[in-house]
Amino acid sequence: MKEKMRDIKIAVIHRDSPDRDTIVEVLDRDGFEVFATSDGREGLRIVSEKEPDLIILEPKLPGFTGIALLDTLRAKGVDIPVLAVTSRQKVVDHLAYRYVAGVLMKPVEAKALLQHIDAILKLGQASAEMDRSLDELWMEEERSIDEVTLSAMETPAVTHDSAAFTPTAPHIQDDSSTEPSVCHHKPIALVIHETPEVSNAIAENLKIEGFETMTAPDGKQGLAEIRNCKPNLIIIGTDLPMLDGYQFTRMIKFDRKFRQTLVLVAVTDEHSIDTDLAKAAGADGFIHRPFGPEAIMEELRRVFQERKPAKRETEEKAAESAKEKDV
Repeated sequence: MKEKMRDIKIAVIHRDSPDRDTIVEVLDRDGFEVFATSDGREGLRIVSEKEPDLIILEPKLPGFTGIALLDTLRAKGVDIPVLAVTSRQKVVDHLAYRYVAGVLMKPVEAKALLQHIDAILKLGQASAEMDRSLDELWMEEERSIDEVTLSAMETPAVTHDSAAFTPTAPHIQDDSSTEPSVCHHKPIALVIHETPEVSNAIAENLKIEGFETMTAPDGKQGLAEIRNCKPNLIIIGTDLPMLDGYQFTRMIKFDRKFRQTLVLVAVTDEHSIDTDLAKAAGADGFIHRPFGPEAIMEELRRVFQERKPAKRETEEKAAESAKEKDV
């Protein structure tokens, strides 16, 4: 067993089973401090006393269920990320549960388990490090992207032929650069897709509409890009290696500092299971092949129209709160 060098505590709340044995063994071997139980009420006590950095939870616990445990934790104001361990048949239900940061499929494999833990913890770290007022920064960036979108709506549509879907350069950005991305002049779009040609084509189409673009080949690198520069828009594929599009979206929407980022999922068919899974994960919208610029902007306009009432309500509440403080 490795010496406990990570200084990271993980609570494992899962029925006695080969999957739980695998989880505990892998975590212990990798140097995490592990607190395991098969009982939901005991799990509550562990979380309260040990204050873990992550909870690995089986939602279908007997008696006091995992969902009941989550409801209790949130009612107490406990905001610890949760990785749910579930079967494929239940994935939509558990992704839809908004307090779950990620979902791991049974049977549990060591590599997938560690990848999910790494991604959730890194995103949480990035969130914690963003100590300046991200709410104000987001409002500034949102106004910028609103202006670009409204401008596109008012400008006569440009006819794009098939050549528009072929990138003019082999790479959208120079990955060798160590300089941080510039985040203040144009709205930024991050495109994450398992097929480089599709990723580059979408990025080129977004450039046409006034976006600065970044690309990543998988969810893990996508998280790294988000840590470097918080994008306004993410377009993500579903079949990504290491961390798929549903897991990535769920993590983004779970974190309070990133959840306002627009996420569009690139699916093959609007009636496919991909769309149901993406909706359950918290995606704001969808684009379908051939991922043309008109389709992307049309979906963005739809999302903005849906967001306007909620945005107005938030601003009104903030104004009322400010008045009360002045009084």
